Amino acid sequence: LSFISGGATLATVPLDSAGTAMLTTALPNGNDSITAQYAGDANYLASTSNAVSVSVGMLATTTSIAASPSPANLGASITLTAAIMPATGSGIPTGLVTFSDGSTSLGAATVDGTGTASFSTSTLAAGAHSITAVYSGDADYTASTSTALALTINAPAFALTIAPSTLTVAGGSTGQATITLTPAGGFNTQTTFSCTGLPSFSTCNFSPASLTPNGSNAPITSTVTIATNVQSTSASASPHPRSPFDKPNPTLLALAFLGLPSLIVARRRFAKMKWLSAPVLLFAATLAFAAMGLLGCGGGGGSSKSMTNTTPKGTSTVTVTAAAGTSSQTAALTFTVN
Repeated sequence: LSFISGGATLATVPLDSAGTAMLTTALPNGNDSITAQYAGDANYLASTSNAVSVSVGMLATTTSIAASPSPANLGASITLTAAIMPATGSGIPTGLVTFSDGSTSLGAATVDGTGTASFSTSTLAAGAHSITAVYSGDADYTASTSTALALTINAPAFALTIAPSTLTVAGGSTGQATITLTPAGGFNTQTTFSCTGLPSFSTCNFSPASLTPNGSNAPITSTVTIATNVQSTSASASPHPRSPFDKPNPTLLALAFLGLPSLIVARRRFAKMKWLSAPVLLFAATLAFAAMGLLGCGGGGGSSKSMTNTTPKGTSTVTVTAAAGTSSQTAALTFTVN
């Protein structure tokens, strides 16, 4: 006996001893008209049954979703996986799955031969998210939507401490403290350090200059060293002409006071030589003024000034900052110079 659907033979089944034949089969979605055709044998003629209408509906599906890793750190690549299963039977649905964050579509993926679809993203913002997978259905399977998956994206997080939190040093010496960075939530971003609030003529250095956690949340350390009485400089003034307030030239001063009386006597002796008296007195006055430094000539010079860069005594609050991208933490260090 052959079973026919739409002109196509579904199967041919031998008659049993009771003259009957049974076929169990899967039919495509839609309406079918099934007939049974008996081929006959040596004793019996062939015959065909009346048509039987069979309506085959679409199979329902269920969709589930998972995320890895979950929770995840900000900027990490997260893989969303949807599994599409028929509500009954063992078929494999085909089609597309759309992944959404609330009402925002993240992207779509095709259902593969195992009935799963995967999509990866690294754009989710820090905070809580509600992720769903929507299966579009195909010719045989109905659409379905997963239950919302709660997914948390952790912002970079770490704690910063310093020990000891108080340092006392003598001027010209250095002090050291240990900085401890404790990551949280798998934080693994490179972190750099800096100091503010240092007293004058002091510096701070870090060893190492930056730390990068490995995501295990294990504490890691760096050493800060603060040095005093550093960056010393000296300044030497450029040579400049003598001003009226500079020290008089002693040699010229002696010549002026010793020579001036002689010139006055000479003037009296040559009083009758009026053409000579004026130049003589003018020369004497010029010599005296020059000796006293009032004319700004006769021995310019320079002065040298030195600058001693000594860190002042007292107590300062030094702030150590650890920065990782847009995140930062601070720790205070009380620094005293005796």
